[in-house]
Amino acid sequence: MKRSAAPKIEFVKQLADEFFGKSVEVERVTKGGSTYVFRIIEGNQTYYLRVLPEPNASFAVEVHVHELLIKKGVNVPTILCFEHKNNLMELSIMIAKEIVGNDLEAGSMMLNGTIEQVLFEAGKQIALVNQVAVEGFGELNRAIHDTLVGEFKTFHHYYNENLENDLFLLSKYNLDEQEKKAAQHFLEIGFDWMDNKTSHLVHGDFDLSHIFHNHGTYTGIIDFGDIKGSSPFYDLGHYKTHDSIKGFESLVRGYKDIRDLSPKDDLEISLWALFIAVRRLGMIHNRPRNFYHDHLTNTLKNLVVELNQKI
Repeated sequence: MKRSAAPKIEFVKQLADEFFGKSVEVERVTKGGSTYVFRIIEGNQTYYLRVLPEPNASFAVEVHVHELLIKKGVNVPTILCFEHKNNLMELSIMIAKEIVGNDLEAGSMMLNGTIEQVLFEAGKQIALVNQVAVEGFGELNRAIHDTLVGEFKTFHHYYNENLENDLFLLSKYNLDEQEKKAAQHFLEIGFDWMDNKTSHLVHGDFDLSHIFHNHGTYTGIIDFGDIKGSSPFYDLGHYKTHDSIKGFESLVRGYKDIRDLSPKDDLEISLWALFIAVRRLGMIHNRPRNFYHDHLTNTLKNLVVELNQKI
C-alpha cells in the first residue's frame, strides 16, 4: 500500500494545540517505521501522536486491541483520541498517554538482577496478550474494527507466503550450504509442529525496544503497529531472534507464570525464532549492510546448531 509523506510539523502542532486547548510542544520521533510518531509535551506530561502513513488505513483495530489488553491487565498506552481520518492530515491519527520510563534497548544503568525482573514481568504480560483469540492468520485487517481478523484464513497460506523466496535469498548472506539446507529442512519439517489450528494475537515486533521500565520497575509494552494473528509463541520467538542481552530465560520464566510451556512448545519457539530470522533477512536483503544483517545471520547459525540438538 502506498505511503503518504510524513505530515508537516505545523499541521501536527495545530492538531495538538486544538486537542489540548493550549499551545504545546511538539517534536518528531524518528524511531519506529510502521507509523509516523510525534512527541507532545503539555506541562509536565508527555503524550504521543501516531499517524498511519497509508491513506485508507485506520487505527480503529489497534485502538480496539489496546482496550482489550487494558481490560486484561496489560500495561499498554491509554488512547486519548482517535480519528479514522483527520481532516487536516487526511490520515488516521491517535494520541496516547506515555508509558513512563525508558525501553530496555536504551541501555540505561540498572542494578544487577533488575533487568531479569523487568523481563520476568514483561513475560507475564506478553502471555496475556497472546491469550486473545484472532480469526485467521497474518496482519490484522484494519478495515474491520470490532473483530480481530487476520488476512489469511489458513495457517498454511500465512506460513508459506514468503518462505520460498526468503530461503532463496539466504544465498546473499555469509552462510555455508549446510547451514542453508538445515534452515530449509527445519522450516519444512517444522510446519507440522507450528501448524496452529487456532490463531492468537501477537505484538509482532516484540523486543527490547518495546519493553519499558522506570528506574528498574517494569512499566509497560508499547507500539502495537505490527499486530497479527499467529501462534501464541510467535512473540517469544521474535524476542529470541533479537535477544542482545541474553534475557530470554527471564522472559520465559515470566511467561510460564501465566502459561505452562511443554518441551514441544519450547521447540516451537525456536522454530519461530528461525522463521523470523529468515523472514527478516529476506525483507532487508536490498538494504545497505549493517549490524542487523550480521546479527540475524549469526542468530540463524546459532539456531541451526540448537535445532540440530533438539530434533
